[in-house]
Amino acid sequence: MPTIFGLREAGNSYIRTRIFMTNSKFNPNLKGYSINIGIAYGIEGHFLSKK
Repeated sequence: MPTIFGLREAGNSYIRTRIFMTNSKFNPNLKGYSINIGIAYGIEGHFLSKK
């Protein structure tokens, strides 16, 4: 989009997901698995100018 100073702006957005699974070894009496799920949303922007 053009701006008031003659610059142009380019923007991107993204969604990232991650699933991670590991053995739980906190205590010899506790055995099992741990599952971690993460979701991230990000926005990037760049100002562009003609030279």
